[in-house]
Order: sequence, then structure tokens, then C-alpha cells
Amino acid sequence: MGLIWILVAYFLYFEVALVFLMCLEFISAARWKMFFNSSFISRVKTHGLTVFYCCLSALCLLFGDSLMKMLKYKALHEERKATGMPVTGGVMQMDPGAQLFLSQRNVYITGFALFLLLVVRRLAGLLSMLAHAKACEEAAVSQARNAASHSERLLEENQELRSGSAARDSKDKTDGASANQQLKEKTKELEAVQANLEAMKSQAESTNREYDRLLAEHTKLQDRISTGDKKSD
Repeated sequence: MGLIWILVAYFLYFEVALVFLMCLEFISAARWKMFFNSSFISRVKTHGLTVFYCCLSALCLLFGDSLMKMLKYKALHEERKATGMPVTGGVMQMDPGAQLFLSQRNVYITGFALFLLLVVRRLAGLLSMLAHAKACEEAAVSQARNAASHSERLLEENQELRSGSAARDSKDKTDGASANQQLKEKTKELEAVQANLEAMKSQAESTNREYDRLLAEHTKLQDRISTGDKKSD
């Protein structure tokens, strides 16, 4: 196996391990988001798109090369088998069957590496979106709880205000009824006083008339007495 295919194989193993870790449930999306937002990954992200497309292009080229070699050695192997020529090559040359096997192995390695590269990128995006959605959900739940507690507090204050208003209205009604009762009593007392004043005024007028009558009779008697004394003289 050449150095390039060794690197591709190790890259495939790394992708398999990374996908396996991403599929574990006990590693939450929030932790993956913290990992993706770490300083090291942030520095990688600055050139992440370039690195991704470079890896994608290299794997596509290797996949195409290995696929072409596989088809080439497969045709050569079948041709030798059909013509009855020896399948194995010379002393210094690898037989077409082994070369076909190696090319098939390279196709599988590069194909799976290319496929898992796309899967890893998609999983990373989904985990970031999931972590963001959970953060938004927690914020929404917190806002809903705050709004609910605020509305409950407003309802309690409104209930207290209604109770206080009802108590004040009841007190005002009681005070109004008491004031009306006192006003009625005072009105009755005033009417009684006015009636007494009218009676006293009428009595005073009667007394004055009686006094005037008596005074007139007294004057008449005096006149008579004075007239009788003059006659006797």
C-alpha cells in the first residue's frame, strides 16, 4: 500500500470514529457546539471551507483514479482468462488479479472516505442547528415562565385592587347610609324646632293680642273711674 493510500485509510478510520462519536446520545448537541466553537476549531473554521473542498477534490480524484484502474485490471484479468494466457505476470510484475484486488480496495477506501466526509459535514451542521434550537427553546421556555409569573402577579394585584375597591365601595355605602340617617334625624329635629318656633310665635301673638285687649279694658276702666270722681266732686 502506497503512502497516499495509507493516509486515505487513516483518514477513513478517523471519519468512522468521528461519526461514531457523533451518534452517541450521551454526548449532547450543546457539547458538540462548544467543541465546534472552541479556539482550535474556530481557527480551523477560518479556512474550513477551503480545507473541505481540497479534501473533497483529492478524494474525488483518488476515487476516479482507483475506479479507472479497477476497470482496467478487471478487463485485463478477464481477457487473460478468456485467451488462456497465464493470469500471473512475470517475476518483477504483479499479476492482474492482485492488481484488481488492490484497485478494488482503493475504490472502497476512497469511496467510503468521500461518503463519510459528506456525512461528517452534514452531521456537524445538524448538531449545531440542534444545539441552537435547544438554546432557543430554553430561552423561549424561560420567557414563557417569566411571562406567566408576571401575568399571575398582575392578576393577584388586580384581584387585590378589586377587593380594595369593593371594600371601599362597601365602606362608602355604609358611611353614606349613616350620613343619610343622620341627615334625616337632623331634618326631623329641625322640623320639630321649627314647629316649636311656630307654636311659640303663635302663642306670643295670642299673648300680645290678649295683652292689648286687657290694656284697652284697663284704659277704659281708668277712664270710667276718672269720670266718676269728677261727677262726685
